[in-house]
Amino acid sequence: GGGGGGGGEVDLGNRVRLIDFSNAMTPAESKAYYDTFDVQTLGYRAPEVIFGAPFGFGIDMWSLGVTLCELFAGCYLLQAASRGGLAVQVAQLLGRPPQGLFDGAKYHAELHHLVAHQPPPLPPTQLRARLTERLFAPPRSPA
Repeated sequence: GGGGGGGGEVDLGNRVRLIDFSNAMTPAESKAYYDTFDVQTLGYRAPEVIFGAPFGFGIDMWSLGVTLCELFAGCYLLQAASRGGLAVQVAQLLGRPPQGLFDGAKYHAELHHLVAHQPPPLPPTQLRARLTERLFAPPRSPA
């Protein structure tokens, strides 16, 4: 229960407030989405959802991370109009997915060739530097 506002609010002090759990599901219920993998807004979609692999609670942490980056930077982190475009943008930011990670995933054949030429996954120090550069860059103007 939360304080005051209906709709299933959970109040975590004055720092973060989680609201609107209308798309919340249990891990067992998530299997119902394995046909389309349309469980997250495109710009906040976790890599396993992009590629069509089984997913769990980690996809929520991905979305939260993207949201926090955007709040900090004041601009969108990922702006794609399609699954393929999003796969490319994530690979450009983080490096291509590790070999074999999404083999057998529903959209692997469709997306693999789009990300295969991207650099390999970045080690943590390089990833931190890339994200810092991206987050402190001047805001991009809308396309």
